[in-house]
Amino acid sequence: MNEAMDRARVCAEVLKALAHPIRILLVEALRGRDRCVNDLCGLAPVDPSNISRHLGRLKAAGILSDRRDGTRVLYHLETPCILEACGCATRVVRSESARRQRVLRCGRR
Repeated sequence: MNEAMDRARVCAEVLKALAHPIRILLVEALRGRDRCVNDLCGLAPVDPSNISRHLGRLKAAGILSDRRDGTRVLYHLETPCILEACGCATRVVRSESARRQRVLRCGRR
């Protein structure tokens, strides 16, 4: 039981790290290529320091890693499989939306 709870806690921490639209945008922007903070700043209307904080949160969760390249710090998607979770969340929303539409149509009859 303890092992299952530990796994659930770790999973919850990773999902909490993704629980912000800017962090989702960052993860998706890192699909297939490493980028620095300046490359990522155009994704959302926030300060570079805010982007850095979000990157730090994703790094702490193990989703991203970073490395120095001269004066820049490049961020890397350490676990690309996390993109599957983002896709799954989108499918859940679409499915629920479709279900609600069906319920509304049935209620009108």
